[in-house]
Amino acid sequence: MCTHWTQAQGSGYAAVILTNKTHKTVWTEGYVGLQLLNSHGKDVPTRVVRDRGRAELITLKPGQSAYTRLHWGDVPAAGEPTRAEKNPTRLEVTPPDSFRHLNTAWKLGELLQKGRIDIDALARGTGPTL
Repeated sequence: MCTHWTQAQGSGYAAVILTNKTHKTVWTEGYVGLQLLNSHGKDVPTRVVRDRGRAELITLKPGQSAYTRLHWGDVPAAGEPTRAEKNPTRLEVTPPDSFRHLNTAWKLGELLQKGRIDIDALARGTGPTL
């Protein structure tokens, strides 16, 4: 699993990429689960909001990838402090239909708007250039 990202005034974007590292063809469909964690492994408030697009069955041969795009706002919501209280350092990703988590570093700073992250259904490939 890997991530790439970009930030613009008022918004942040990232792609989480899942790659089939087995020697067999696998199938996946739907949305990943996400949870931000702090440096002690404790949950940081995270609210994942799925897009309204249609999830499609994706076939991944060995070495092929699927990705999801993440989007969040870095402007405080109404009544929210201008700085988030907890700074996440890790992103826990749960592939569809799995109970096993994958972890990657989160180097994108604080998430405001009460930890809201908008995500897309998984799509074939490694994602758009961000």
